[in-house]
Amino acid sequence: MKHIIYLTITFWFFTLSGSAQKNDRLRLDPEVWEKSKKEVSYDPVKEKEQTAPQTDNNTNWNLSFIQPLLFGLIITVILIALIIVIRKSRQPAIIKPGRIQANTLAEAEENLPDVTLDKIYQEAIEKGEFKSALRIKFLMILQSMIDAEMIIWKKRKTNEQYLRELTQSELKNSFNHIVILYDKIWYGSVSLSEDQYHLVIQRINSLNGQLHGKE
Repeated sequence: MKHIIYLTITFWFFTLSGSAQKNDRLRLDPEVWEKSKKEVSYDPVKEKEQTAPQTDNNTNWNLSFIQPLLFGLIITVILIALIIVIRKSRQPAIIKPGRIQANTLAEAEENLPDVTLDKIYQEAIEKGEFKSALRIKFLMILQSMIDAEMIIWKKRKTNEQYLRELTQSELKNSFNHIVILYDKIWYGSVSLSEDQYHLVIQRINSLNGQLHGKE
């Protein structure tokens, strides 16, 4: 029994001794730690400055100045272009002092401010082409309005657009009645007899008298 107790005490003694030696080996010598700290230095602020992206202050200033300048220049160019387009659209057709004789209805429609229509009008009446004669007579009314600067002529304008340009109420109402009647005949599929033609012409001549009274 004594031998067993002795062996047990001896076993625990050597176990504790080995553990103590192991802990001594793992313990860091303070002198060694201080020396290591001196050899390896770490500055968080300096490290951040080194890793931060480098920017050119001059470049940023130039970009901040040029971008608004370019944007303003583009807006100015667009505004100037819009003003030019609007002025051109409002510019009246230039009427030549001496008009030339139109030989066809198509020529009259393309160059209304610069041609006379008497010849092709008489030819349409002589041939019994009363629908074409009505068209030419209506173009004569537009010519009188152009000469009086009541409307601004454009080849692609509609009669409703010309109507909106008239400012005198009595004249506007008379022209509106003629436009309604004319559109039904010219754009319709029905033919126009001589009697019907003369009825319409009476209204056109009445409007023509109003126009010459205003000149």
